[in-house]
Amino acid sequence: RFPEQLETVPVWNPKRLFWNQSWFFYGSQEKFDKADKSKLFAMDIGSYYSTLGLSNSEIAAKSRSQHSSQGFGATAVRGKSMEYLEIIKGNQPKSDVFEGIDTSWNRVKGGKEIGAILAKVEKEFDFKNPSKSVFELVKAYQLIQKLEDKHWREIKSEEIKNIIYNCSGLFLEVVSASNTAVAEENLKINLEAINRSKNPIQINSINVNGNSVSYNSNLENNQIFKAENSTLIPYEKPSTTPYWLTEKGSLGMYKVSDEKLIGLPETPQPYMVNFNLTIEGQDFSFQKPVVYKYNDPEKGETYKPFVIVPKASVSVDEKVIVFSESNPKRVSVKVKSFRDNLIGNLSLNAPKEWGISPENQEVHLAKSGETQTFWFEVSPPKNQSETELVPQLKIGNEVFDKELIEINYEHIPEQKVLLSGGSKIVHIDIKKKGEKIGYIVGAGDSVPENLKQIGYEVEIISPQNITMENLQKFDAVVLGIRAFNVLNELTYKNKILFDYVKDGGNLVVQYNTSREVLTN
Repeated sequence: RFPEQLETVPVWNPKRLFWNQSWFFYGSQEKFDKADKSKLFAMDIGSYYSTLGLSNSEIAAKSRSQHSSQGFGATAVRGKSMEYLEIIKGNQPKSDVFEGIDTSWNRVKGGKEIGAILAKVEKEFDFKNPSKSVFELVKAYQLIQKLEDKHWREIKSEEIKNIIYNCSGLFLEVVSASNTAVAEENLKINLEAINRSKNPIQINSINVNGNSVSYNSNLENNQIFKAENSTLIPYEKPSTTPYWLTEKGSLGMYKVSDEKLIGLPETPQPYMVNFNLTIEGQDFSFQKPVVYKYNDPEKGETYKPFVIVPKASVSVDEKVIVFSESNPKRVSVKVKSFRDNLIGNLSLNAPKEWGISPENQEVHLAKSGETQTFWFEVSPPKNQSETELVPQLKIGNEVFDKELIEINYEHIPEQKVLLSGGSKIVHIDIKKKGEKIGYIVGAGDSVPENLKQIGYEVEIISPQNITMENLQKFDAVVLGIRAFNVLNELTYKNKILFDYVKDGGNLVVQYNTSREVLTN
């Protein structure tokens, strides 16, 4: 099906294929307990890891509880927990799912000696002084470089380098003075290296964006090595954004031209710095990304990814603008600068049948981070129409039409995403009934704003103000998305809503999840 993949990867043949059976497929736990399991492979997944102080199921519960957006928090089930696997293809194992499959170094040509060294390291490993193992680990690394098998040579080289790095107590860091920069800007960075072992380690050079600076300095035990450097960000350096959003996709499918990127959880870092060191007589190159670091009064040392941003972000404030009549509307465009003294020309573009006034406006933002709002008057055509309204900021020969959106949550790295700064505009003949709508906000949506756009008077009702007297003045009452999942007051206000309907009122209830509904 995908012959082009054979240019970079070989084919492989699985030994056996299992199906994970469950009580779910039998209708109930009771029926599954009574079922014949003699042909199923049983395994206990409730293993306890003494070095972590956690069981397999405790780790699983922590993982599941990170699924915050769906409310999937889980309580850990400790102790023995059996799972049953049905063999679909291949031979049935007796004691281990990997039975008959060599997972040792012996399966790689030239790997036997490497396996022997690493077995010795594992057996003699000193948790109080991991650096004792570095000499043997370096020997294994040198042998890995001689492997004919490119696949395992590349993977195991990186893995053992990481182990050597950690066992040596190395700390290598590259910190930018800011978490953003634009093309043609001179990026200043601070470099730091510390050897927290007693092993001899030498720093030979540091390579920044293709420019190498020699140092030839010994990293003495726990002595900080510091240096400063700078690099010019090239004009053609693309802004940092998720690689799957840079090209316009089709319905339900992203478009990614570079196949090597597909499957990566994030876009590769825009700048990597190579620290070239010598450890136990062997040269190593360790790559570290440029990061931004600052001190948060509450959280202390805090890191953010370093990203390349455009010179400016432009966006129409409202993402859908509905014209239900022929009257013009005032539309606001927000411009944010990411450099000092930004001067440009802002226009708002749509097909010629749409009227836009003024044609353009001068923009001058003195400081990086400054934001300003500009207003345009947009008039719809006589006929019904649906199109896109695109803001464009022209700076010299460059045109900027993207909005920079920041996504910042505790459980993931901060993300900066570039998306179209435009808005959908629609001129449509709407047959509107009623005038006044009461809206009870749920888990967050933009429905009230959209109702206002098509000419309704919308009043937000707080749950404590849900009374028959207050509801009588509305032509309709709308409950926000997942209102019955998130508003505890609806547990005892629901009867009032029912009475409002019984009395002739119109009630619209939007999407709720069946799990954890707060009312019957």
